[in-house]
Amino acid sequence: MIGFVLALAALQDRIPTVGDTVWVEIRATIPARMIVRPQAWEAGDVGQVLGPPIVESSGDKVLIRYPVAFWYPGDHVLDVPGPVLISPDGHSDTLAVTKVVARIGSVLPAKVERSTLEPKPSSPLIARSGRSVLPIAVFEAVALLLTAAWLWLTRRRRRKDVVGPVPESRPPPATWFGRWTALGEPQAAVIGWLSALARARDAGQAEAGGLLEALESARYAPVETEALERLEQQAMALLEREA
Repeated sequence: MIGFVLALAALQDRIPTVGDTVWVEIRATIPARMIVRPQAWEAGDVGQVLGPPIVESSGDKVLIRYPVAFWYPGDHVLDVPGPVLISPDGHSDTLAVTKVVARIGSVLPAKVERSTLEPKPSSPLIARSGRSVLPIAVFEAVALLLTAAWLWLTRRRRRKDVVGPVPESRPPPATWFGRWTALGEPQAAVIGWLSALARARDAGQAEAGGLLEALESARYAPVETEALERLEQQAMALLEREA
């Protein structure tokens, strides 16, 4: 069974009056692993719900709070919708609508005849501030400066591109193995030798084909450093003969 309790509370320690924020609270005890989803609620012509409900949970206890402002004094009967409970397997159950009476006080002084009350004088008109074009002028000046800077940088880059690309400096093949071995990745040098030997094979070097197969095997299989060094020496001798 699910306990369902509703209470009213105002921000002040007194009876809430017209325009005060009044919290309509729904307290429920729910089974374990149930998901609680409060329903949207409209207070009707007597007031307005000021925002989405707030859900607070502690163990199997759930508190759902609706902020409401009332427009008229008196006792108002409200129909508050129950929350939707969703089980882990996807089934849902909706608690029944609960009626509650909200007692709202008047903002007028108590025990005073209304006919004797005088309305407060109207508030003075709010003076309109003068308009200035200075913000627009500053914005346009900043925009022009940024545009000019962007055009200057673009033209400077284009002038640099006209000079031509700087040739890439690459280390000679003889240093590949030593550099990658020092970094703990000797097999990375195999990639460079594969590219160089592929050009030698295309140029008619018959010995390059067999050496390429050996390097391909060393690329994807664990090979000792000494074996990779022998393959490198063979590749270096082959390329020297080609030169």
